[in-house]
Amino acid sequence: MTSAVKDLVTLLKAEEIEFEELGIEAEVQEIAMAVNPLSKTMGGGICRIKECSFDWQLKYDEIIFVQSGSMYIGHNGKKIEAEQGDIFFMQEGAVITYGTDAEAEFFFSTYPVDWKIVKKDVVYEDTGEDLVTLIKGPEIEFGPLGIEGEVQEIAPVINKLSTNMGGGKCRMKECHFDWQIKYDEMIYVSKGSMYISYYGEKIEAKQGDIYFMKDGAEITYGTDEEVEFYFTLYPVNWRELKN
Repeated sequence: MTSAVKDLVTLLKAEEIEFEELGIEAEVQEIAMAVNPLSKTMGGGICRIKECSFDWQLKYDEIIFVQSGSMYIGHNGKKIEAEQGDIFFMQEGAVITYGTDAEAEFFFSTYPVDWKIVKKDVVYEDTGEDLVTLIKGPEIEFGPLGIEGEVQEIAPVINKLSTNMGGGKCRMKECHFDWQIKYDEMIYVSKGSMYISYYGEKIEAKQGDIYFMKDGAEITYGTDEEVEFYFTLYPVNWRELKN
């Protein structure tokens, strides 16, 4: 599965990601926990479903980026519908139904990665509180990254909602910038192509590929063309913790 590993930077190529069955009745119901074996903080990967639904209670916080199709989350008697480009943020303890009346592919991030162990004996009260937030793609507000480039904008929409993970969307065109990561980060390339330069190697990714990068990596984010990607990072308050 891993096509490029350089200590703190791993690239998972779309065509090499291995899926397994979700274990529900459906024509399509498969999941790839692609990031989990690499991470000690966040889990993440890709899920594909078609004309199906299943009930669940979250023992973790979860972010879902809808890459294609449409889906819904049932919560507190509401059917919260999402389309391509929309983002869900769901808090630990939420009693939900994942589903689609058509088909959907989505990238997901969860915290903590080891919830099955650390949350094994946790019991939640259903207080009726709304623990599911939908962020509609067309309503996402971007701000400048602050670098030179024809397009260089970012929308960290999850940061204000979560006490654990940050995340959102980024768009770039013909630009690059150097950075030292002070958090763990997942990037899912939703459109176009990009690269991460690390220790002199240009690690290139295209639509459907996933980067996982660990705290401390000194890298260059860049694109020779243009790219749109979703990102998730942990911890959300890294600026306070790392100062």
